[in-house]
Amino acid sequence: MKVRVVDAKELTTLKIGTERTVFYPETVEELLKLLEREGPLLPVGGGSNVVLSNDPKPLISLSEFKKVQFEGERLTLGA
Repeated sequence: MKVRVVDAKELTTLKIGTERTVFYPETVEELLKLLEREGPLLPVGGGSNVVLSNDPKPLISLSEFKKVQFEGERLTLGA
């Protein structure tokens, strides 16, 4: 799994925010272990219409998965 500390300005189209840790899990197993260790994380995608607070809580990117589908509180991922 890749982990990067990035300026939130790089993550949003509004170009505001402070440094955040972003996790990039590559498998469902990595994702599950990460969520067990870190608890709930805010997912980030393309960054459109997103304003990130200065809260230092880590973020998670699901960009490594080919299929990402949300149905209510259910998340479906495909490698």
